Amino acid sequence: MTRRPGRTASTAPLRDDGRPAPSRLRVSAALLAVAGLLAVASAYSPWWYLTDHAGTSSEVAYYPGGQYYVEGGGGGGPVPYGTYGLGSIGELYGALLVALLLLTLVSWVLAGLAVARARGRAGTAESRRLATAGLVASALLAGLLALIVPLLQPWLYSEANPGGSCSSAGPSSPCASFWGSSTTGGAASVWGAGGGWWLDVAVAGLLGVALVLGGAAWPRPDAVPRGTPAGPGRSDRLGPAAGSERGSPPSGNGSSPASPSPRP
Repeated sequence: MTRRPGRTASTAPLRDDGRPAPSRLRVSAALLAVAGLLAVASAYSPWWYLTDHAGTSSEVAYYPGGQYYVEGGGGGGPVPYGTYGLGSIGELYGALLVALLLLTLVSWVLAGLAVARARGRAGTAESRRLATAGLVASALLAGLLALIVPLLQPWLYSEANPGGSCSSAGPSSPCASFWGSSTTGGAASVWGAGGGWWLDVAVAGLLGVALVLGGAAWPRPDAVPRGTPAGPGRSDRLGPAAGSERGSPPSGNGSSPASPSPRP
């Protein structure tokens, strides 16, 4: 029977030799490279801001590292976190900077490994497991950073109580929430997540998609590539039922079924 033309094995998730489809690995590598770039941008972007509109507008922006920035209000420039008793917040943002730079490094290393896989360099099973574990850990780390900072910062801010601002603050203040706004005596204040936080959310999403693509691309040890012709090796893996699926029942003595006698 003539086979109908259709999708070839090169467009399937597995190639004829059982390796992952290079197209998926290339997409995964591109996502990992972009995730690394966004992690760098997040490390040097504000994660939190506070804007006051009291006569003259001023803005405070918290950056990963050891300094935050003040603009307007008769002053400006970088200020070390410890200057006004915000040392604990400085420790949080210092650890955040290290974590984001680590995410950048791991993302780019994994992107290079995915490119090598797409070019046919299979590597060992142990190296593939380590790469998968690194990708899972990176995606979890990016997601945890986006959760931990909004949860910890208000508590640390309240504990620091800079200038006694939290002593008389109401339920809507930076001492109680990561996002919010308030109006006191005609002065409006707005605070919330900065661009760096949103970039980290994007990093977590890209790493998650890369993980899904990479997991779909890795073949299982017992996987059979599409387009592989039936043979003894495949029959052994599929079991006795494989023969019946091809139209010949399994035989205990290995003899082939008798052919029908010709009709006169």
